[in-house]
Amino acid sequence: MKNKTDRLHRYKEAKTLLNEGRVEEAVAIYASLYEEEGEARAESAYSLAIIHETGFPKELSESNRQKLAEMYYQAAFELNYEPAMLRLASLYYRQGRFADAYARYAHLARHNPSAAYWAARILDKMPRLVNEKSSQDYYHLAANMGHVYARKHIAIQYLKGSFGFFGVLKGVALYIKLLPVVWSTVSEEDKNKYT
Repeated sequence: MKNKTDRLHRYKEAKTLLNEGRVEEAVAIYASLYEEEGEARAESAYSLAIIHETGFPKELSESNRQKLAEMYYQAAFELNYEPAMLRLASLYYRQGRFADAYARYAHLARHNPSAAYWAARILDKMPRLVNEKSSQDYYHLAANMGHVYARKHIAIQYLKGSFGFFGVLKGVALYIKLLPVVWSTVSEEDKNKYT
């Protein structure tokens, strides 16, 4: 129990150091926690990945920092820390590695609206990437979980007549229902959650 309490204390200390801008000290603690067995290992790997992805250490090239971020995201995911998979997919997407990004987004899509939305976006760009699901399947999945942009995409498809004349009428109804939702997205946290 003492080791568990000690690891939790050190993890909290690293977060505090990071918030104070003492990145090198925080990295040292996260790295030691990552090397140990225990519940702080996955979160430490995730924290190290974010730190490297966002530009630390400066003396490493951007390419090397991105490789470290990828390694730590993958390690965190393998330790069952699911947020790492979403960040890894986003990293792959920004790098233009769409097949890798799609595989991670598709893995999370059933219970993460942002993952479903981005899986759809990739299939829109690269429809021949896979043929198990269409982008529309993912847009509908994301929309059913409340993803505002997925709902907007579906409404626009109906408005364009993609689903026939009566679909246009449904698109009008969907879009009208969507307007208050889009206008009422007040907090920055909500905006970030669904984009």
